[in-house]
Amino acid sequence: MESVILFIHIFLFSIGCIGSASMLFLHTCLKMKLTRYFSFMFLILLFSLGRILIVLYLQTSTVTTALPAAVEVSLSVFIALSIYLLGYLVLVEIDGRNRTIAAAATSAIIAVQAVRSFLYYNLSTAGLFNLLDTAFIFFISAYLFLIGVLMYRVDRPEWNRAAYMMVRQMGLSTLIFAPLSAVIYTYLDRFGYENTVSLDFIIIGSWGLVVSRVLIHYLATIGRVPLSEKVEDDFISTYGISKREKEVIDLIVEGYTNKEIGEKLFISFTTARTHVSHIFEKTGTRSRVELVSKVLAEKEKRQANV
Repeated sequence: MESVILFIHIFLFSIGCIGSASMLFLHTCLKMKLTRYFSFMFLILLFSLGRILIVLYLQTSTVTTALPAAVEVSLSVFIALSIYLLGYLVLVEIDGRNRTIAAAATSAIIAVQAVRSFLYYNLSTAGLFNLLDTAFIFFISAYLFLIGVLMYRVDRPEWNRAAYMMVRQMGLSTLIFAPLSAVIYTYLDRFGYENTVSLDFIIIGSWGLVVSRVLIHYLATIGRVPLSEKVEDDFISTYGISKREKEVIDLIVEGYTNKEIGEKLFISFTTARTHVSHIFEKTGTRSRVELVSKVLAEKEKRQANV
């Protein structure tokens, strides 16, 4: 059975690596607080999963080296607190009105996990702990379900389309996973397999699949920008773009570099770079990819409202 559990963790770790890399790449393109928080969350979960993988490997080999109990407990506390605090920041970033609900839910889940850990190390009756642990699992699942609801209900039209899709799809996967997890863990508990796969690792697996899919869609959207695509007048008026800056944006969309823009418009490289910098400031973007994505997102939004 240990080998099967080790394989499951390796599989989830692989998906987590893909998801973490995809999230980091999205963050370099979008440069949002949301993607920054999710990047840290993925990396911490990936570190935790890697730590568990090492422990499982040691259990299935002749090597018996392990970290001291105090170090293991300290790492577990650090990981749990980091994940829950990052989750709070994500919920607030999704909608500032979630602040009170997010604070209450985060405080409650931290308290529940603290009580659970205390009982695990101090309760002598295993049967009583297993009974209480089932209640804890249902509470954690309810917490995840609440996160899923808040994420799925995201309403941030000013966001990049990729970020919006990512949050909604991650919310949907959490809504599906949360109730199933309680049932599955209760079932496993009856057969003595309650500590096989952590809920955190299943989350990073499901979220990793979502993020990698969103990244593929994001890159495909950028790659489909036609060479004749022009910035629409509504975009120009919304962000106060000048006539010369519009010409620069048109060339950016077509994939021109600053040097090529200067040659095309008969201006110096420095002037072209200054125009690009002003465009970034006016549109609230930080990169060419983010600017092109915003142009496409604005166009899709207007077409959807027609």
